[in-house]
Amino acid sequence: AMGPGEKLDEQMAYTEKWIRHYAVLGAPVIRVFAGTPPENVSEEAAIDHVIPALRHASDFAGRYGVMLAIENHDFTTNIDRLLRIVTAVDSPWFGVNFDSGNLNHSQDPYADMERMAPFAVNAQLKVAIHSAHGRQPADLNRIVEILRTAGYAGYLVLEYEARDPYVMIPKYLDQLRKLLI
Repeated sequence: AMGPGEKLDEQMAYTEKWIRHYAVLGAPVIRVFAGTPPENVSEEAAIDHVIPALRHASDFAGRYGVMLAIENHDFTTNIDRLLRIVTAVDSPWFGVNFDSGNLNHSQDPYADMERMAPFAVNAQLKVAIHSAHGRQPADLNRIVEILRTAGYAGYLVLEYEARDPYVMIPKYLDQLRKLLI
């Protein structure tokens, strides 16, 4: 069995290895996750553990000219948690991988998108939003405007997870191109 620091050391070595690989490939941004804390770890403790690890990883990534971007995913679909982590890490090499679909706990997904957009260093747009209200079609124009208003100027990635991708993706791309002009 691993001791308390051994698992973290193993994860940090893995993270540093892949930061070096991605830097060689010229990747501008690497997506990272906060994971899901075990049942016996409180929300506060989980946040307190992830901040120094992400700060260290961001400093390491910065030496290679690579941004790390935490995605609103799993534990951080709760945007309060996500923003607590991002503001506490407080690194020029750390931001948010904005995912318009992962707002599982949100009562107001567009308001939560507005809250995380100023920290976005990469943006993934989905055609459906998963929020506290279930799955609903995304208002692509509203999402693009949220990003534009926040001053986001990076890539906008269409992440399509539904049926008929060869038919539907070209239609969504045409719609997005019109919104981005």
